[in-house]
Amino acid sequence: MKLTKAVKSFLLPVMENNEFSIMDKSQRYYEFSNKGDTLRVIVDVHPYPPPYLRTHFLFRNGHGVFSHFEFDQLRVVPDGYMVYSTQDDLEKKIALLSEIIDDLALPLLRNLFLNNVVADKKVFNLLADKPEQQAANFAERHNLSTNFECSNFLFLEEHISEMQRSGDKERLIVFNEMLPQIVNAIAYYGEILRKERRRRSSWLWDGGRLFGIKYSDGSWLHPHRAFIDFWNFTPYIDAHRLAPYSLRQHN
Repeated sequence: MKLTKAVKSFLLPVMENNEFSIMDKSQRYYEFSNKGDTLRVIVDVHPYPPPYLRTHFLFRNGHGVFSHFEFDQLRVVPDGYMVYSTQDDLEKKIALLSEIIDDLALPLLRNLFLNNVVADKKVFNLLADKPEQQAANFAERHNLSTNFECSNFLFLEEHISEMQRSGDKERLIVFNEMLPQIVNAIAYYGEILRKERRRRSSWLWDGGRLFGIKYSDGSWLHPHRAFIDFWNFTPYIDAHRLAPYSLRQHN
């Protein structure tokens, strides 16, 4: 069955109308990129029985790198794995996919990008000011431990959601207005993550550009990354959680 025919008939006009162009393609794979390469859409087919159509999004996040999402992680769209059996069925699925991308997925992703928070020097300078003490103050203020426990991560997730619901302002504005409190929460997040790996570690500048946690084996942990991804994408994209999977699977 031919993906190219279906893509050219239905998906390509939609993508071109949204100012996307083909970045890469093969018989079973199409990758589109927008101007500025801040968003990519990938459609591929898997021939394994039963054959199915799959869609991915790559979203350039606040760290300048791409976050990867499956189609069905966008909460506005249905299941991203579209099973088909014939060429006619494949074309119907591509036509449906094109409508969903045009009407639901791309408008959501554009809005997220416009309010995308980026960790800048101001964030790191605040974080570098006695992060252990900031974490301890946060824990005391909210009656929390600094243990590597699922309940602490879940509290942080709810705390972020409460800050975002504090008014009718856009997320980017709320983030900037509440930056000191947010940095306190990032420090606390870093401190409880440190408890997972039983190695010596210190908060340090990483090359003078980023501020994070360096372990005795030379590896780095940058807690701001997962924290800001959660801020940017939740609840619109069901992908990012602060609680590590090793904890969530037992709760």
